[in-house]
Amino acid sequence: MLIKRPPFCPIAALTPAQISQLSPRTRDKGVSVGVAILLESKDGGILLTRRAAHLRIFPSVWVPPGGHVERGETLEQAVLRELEEETGLASSLVRTQDVRMLTLWEVSRTPVTGEVRWVEVP
Repeated sequence: MLIKRPPFCPIAALTPAQISQLSPRTRDKGVSVGVAILLESKDGGILLTRRAAHLRIFPSVWVPPGGHVERGETLEQAVLRELEEETGLASSLVRTQDVRMLTLWEVSRTPVTGEVRWVEVP
């Protein structure tokens, strides 16, 4: 399945002149899909992981476990795989009937202006 940018995507709204200013890597990059899991304990706590200090983007920031979706994976499969990879918690400990999508959004840093735009999809 090929995922394309929706019409409301900031990148899709760039003018031809703005597109010509993009590097080939940025211009030709496809849409990346990522997931994150909010895992709640019985006492109401939320599991977070801390990003490594050496990372370029958001070093040492506390975030929910998550990452990219691999080709052929469902969102649920990806989030359970990422949970196990990042925390060591076996995905079998999570009842799959309790996994549900809370929200879907697109994040894009407009290459020309550097402006970050969030577009939430209901």
